[in-house]
Amino acid sequence: MPMLIDPFALLGLPRRPIIDQDLLKKNLRSLVLQCHPDHRTGDTKMFEEIQEASNLLRSIPARLRNLAGEIRITKSIPIVAQELFESTNKALENAANLTSKYHGSTLALLKALLLKELLLARRKLINVQESLHHWHRSLEEELNTIDLRWPNVRSEELMLLSQSFLFAQRWDDQLREAILKIDLISPKNSS
Repeated sequence: MPMLIDPFALLGLPRRPIIDQDLLKKNLRSLVLQCHPDHRTGDTKMFEEIQEASNLLRSIPARLRNLAGEIRITKSIPIVAQELFESTNKALENAANLTSKYHGSTLALLKALLLKELLLARRKLINVQESLHHWHRSLEEELNTIDLRWPNVRSEELMLLSQSFLFAQRWDDQLREAILKIDLISPKNSS
């Protein structure tokens, strides 16, 4: 359900692509103390709106979508991310297939052979993750540039950047999970 209250105004922050996290925490703490349902003057509805506003502003993609005035998210992959998508998807599929084969095998020799392949797959996952982190840093630079140009920014720019941050976070989570699955198979060999 979309918020009816401006999260920036509710938390006393300027409407900008980059927000002061310390000011957000300070303002949030003050409002939560006033509105917490356990407080004698508590207001459950306002408390929930404050929490929702805080969550929205802490999320770069959600904050950018809010500034763009957009709620919907397109499913298309930004052009810049398409090459990274292919390498990420390939590395994740390979790791998932090998992990599945390893867990499905009852033969010690096959597991030993698969373990070597899993460690190579782990290395590929880490390489893709490093590329992803490089891309994420470039997204943060783009965010800084947009913030400097604010408010002279088109909503399409904000939406594209929001979408890119969403993909970067999703892929990073998937890569971390795949690496962890391999580490759980062979923690002594994972470093």
